[in-house]
Amino acid sequence: MWLILLAYLLGSIPGGYIIGKLTQGIDIRNYGSKNAGATNVLRTLGKKEAIMTLIIDGFKGYIIITIAQALELSSLLVVISGIAVIIGHNWPIFFKFHGGRGIATSIGIMVGLSWQVFLTVVLIGVIPIIITKYVSLGSVTGAVIFPFVMYLYGNPIAYVIFAFVMSIMAIIRHIPNIKRLLAGTERKLNEKENANVRENGGE
Repeated sequence: MWLILLAYLLGSIPGGYIIGKLTQGIDIRNYGSKNAGATNVLRTLGKKEAIMTLIIDGFKGYIIITIAQALELSSLLVVISGIAVIIGHNWPIFFKFHGGRGIATSIGIMVGLSWQVFLTVVLIGVIPIIITKYVSLGSVTGAVIFPFVMYLYGNPIAYVIFAFVMSIMAIIRHIPNIKRLLAGTERKLNEKENANVRENGGE
């Protein structure tokens, strides 16, 4: 279906890459963790750029779900479209399949599917970030509880299965972070990159 293809192609446009190019003329994937996500943008470019990245990546997920629901598609097709946009974000065809970890895009999808689930997952997921300053720990926590929260709010079974698939995808993408957390080498939210773009004047 055309919407699934559109979802993948839209997902393949990483917000971090766009913001890096527009604000500093750089490819953010060449800096810091080499990731195009908001956390690396925050450490490398700053808060404003990170927020813009979150908005772009989150909007990709939200708009696809909104379109699918407006077309009155079945719950199954709605969630397949959601999976397609996350796959696009994580493995973008336009950028040699080197993308982000899909958390912001997943949040946008959550908002589109159920704002109650979104608020619950975000509120719980932000707790470990506040306590430990590890964004990855909060992201993994949110991913783990997502399918259970979706189920507890009485959503369609297709949404629950979708949440489970999203959870697995997010955890897989965070395996390097999990290894660093266990080793005690994961960077905290307030740690800046050694080679900050603003200090070095870009590429």
